[in-house]
Amino acid sequence: MALNSTVLFGTPQSEIASLLNQKISNAIKIKIITGFATVEGIKVLENSLSTNPSALDVLVVGAGTYKAYEALDRLIGFGVPNNNLYIHLGHTRMTKSGAKHPFYRYHPMLHSKIYYFENDDKTACAFVGSHNVTGFALMGLNGEASIMLEGDIDHPEFKKIRNHIEQARIEAISYNPTMKEAYTWWTFQFMEGLTQKTKDIPKDFESKQTILAFCQYQDGDPANEEVLYFELPSAIGKIHSFRADVHVFIFDTLPSHPSDCLSNLNKAKKSYWCRVEGVENDEGGRELLADWYIEGRMNPILRRVVHPFRPNPAPGMQQVRVRIKNQVYQKFEYLFGKGAESWIPTLNDQSTVYYDKSFSEEITKLELIPPEGGHWYLVSGLIPKDIAGEQSKLIEENMYQKALIEMQPESGAFILFSTRRRNK
Repeated sequence: MALNSTVLFGTPQSEIASLLNQKISNAIKIKIITGFATVEGIKVLENSLSTNPSALDVLVVGAGTYKAYEALDRLIGFGVPNNNLYIHLGHTRMTKSGAKHPFYRYHPMLHSKIYYFENDDKTACAFVGSHNVTGFALMGLNGEASIMLEGDIDHPEFKKIRNHIEQARIEAISYNPTMKEAYTWWTFQFMEGLTQKTKDIPKDFESKQTILAFCQYQDGDPANEEVLYFELPSAIGKIHSFRADVHVFIFDTLPSHPSDCLSNLNKAKKSYWCRVEGVENDEGGRELLADWYIEGRMNPILRRVVHPFRPNPAPGMQQVRVRIKNQVYQKFEYLFGKGAESWIPTLNDQSTVYYDKSFSEEITKLELIPPEGGHWYLVSGLIPKDIAGEQSKLIEENMYQKALIEMQPESGAFILFSTRRRNK
């Protein structure tokens, strides 16, 4: 029999539970590996496993919650042999003497997700992919992907799958119901270690404001001490403009997006470190002394000034003249927007995932903290916590915040306002 493969599914949020429960009910032998298990995930499979407990030949869990291990006890109560359940503790090594923790908490772990079934007609089926034994994964709330393989039990690919499961089982220890607290503690150590690993945001950013201008060549190269003119939203404020450094990067061919410019600063043909000479608001600069000007913000071209230079700025734009002092010798990473210690998600209430009603009722009975029932909304962005709740007001009424948004790379404009930077 040929090996048939099916990709599950066309969309990331699709439930796999109904297929798994169907396979469990019909199988004579079941082998499962999961990197992580929760009580909700075991609850998804509990009814079908309770009617076919002896078929569960191997269940290897990489990490789990205390309630998940309690759910394993219930499976034993249904008739699943205790010696068919395993806990894989991963790998670690001891730290040096005097270290805060005697071992490395963030460590290599079992991360496989395999659901393998053998049937009495000598066929087999395996789900190989990203689905852990959790409610979110199996019931279609997570974004997941798996492939279902079906074919003859002796097919070479199934032999590889069985070998993978067996190797994981050999590395694991037998589940001991009296060790639930220890297993949970071990999971917590890994999670705390992972938390520490994610605290790698650099702390050496300086609060130095920088106006960035990206543009394309047109009429030659500016020289030191020449004056360059451009425009930016006046809401940034005269005081910010005078305090900010100005870095100008000129490309032979301008990248298609400001983010591409930031990622390819080393490909700029020329760079200029400039000092602000003058700032005019409310179209105050009728005729200005300048040698060069940047035409446009969305597709900027560097052009030589034809005198008399009488720019005609759009309403709400600030006229800025800077004197070229040198090239940008240092390499910087530029940051935009307001720095914050924490953020609040913005939610798209038109894109939701949720458990079906019957399963949601079962989950509610578990009294989980935090609760998992109800609707979950697609996160469409993150905003600093201290301005959350006033987002729409800030965008509509606070012109400074609006100007900051207009001068971030996401705006598509090539004249940007960086609020912080760090040496690379």
